[in-house]
Amino acid sequence: MRSRRSAVLGRSLVAGLAALVVVPAALAGAAPANTVPPAITGTFDVGKTITVSSGTWSGSPTSYLYQFVRCAAICNPTGGYTPIAAASSTATYKLTVADAGHQLYALVQATNSSGNTVATAFPTPIVAAANGGSTTAANTTTAQTTTTTSKPVPPKAVFTFSRKSALTESFNATASLAKRPALGLGRYNWSYGDGKTDTGSKVVHKFAKAGTYTVKLTVIDNLGHSASVKHAVHVR
Repeated sequence: MRSRRSAVLGRSLVAGLAALVVVPAALAGAAPANTVPPAITGTFDVGKTITVSSGTWSGSPTSYLYQFVRCAAICNPTGGYTPIAAASSTATYKLTVADAGHQLYALVQATNSSGNTVATAFPTPIVAAANGGSTTAANTTTAQTTTTTSKPVPPKAVFTFSRKSALTESFNATASLAKRPALGLGRYNWSYGDGKTDTGSKVVHKFAKAGTYTVKLTVIDNLGHSASVKHAVHVR
């Protein structure tokens, strides 16, 4: 009965979150893209250890970070969320008394040389007191790369630029930062001031003619929060 109720609540959560951030396409030289979402497995009783898988990714990730998050009772798009601990390379978590009566989910960040992407594991059943749970795998219906929080903390947008060749500029936004409880930045959107746009943490753009252009960067973290910055770029 509890497993059925968790699946229904999970589908509602997915429906509320699915439109916030889109996973970037798995292109050559792109950040990792999630193809099979991570899943949380284990016995959902206080004192037991649960594990989140990495999921399946394109883009050949070289490292992963994991973060477990406790929902304010049932996970839903308007509820509160508490990151349990700082993100780390450890994919396991031992349930505590504080988790009893709550659902948990987990964030998995995959990184390669081009950047990083965050995917979300489907919520667990409600955690029971010791010896009251069952060993079931979380439903992994749909990959997600975002969630929501009741206290938004916007990221920080930063970029540098340099002349690459005639009319061509290189832009680098890797110094941009996500702020907790966000785990990482999911998208980098560029507007070059000449009607052209682009995405990615590192981009190169050739302008049609010399002049001064206002280039705008907008970064979006895995919780859907955004920040922007503009610079005047003199192209010659």
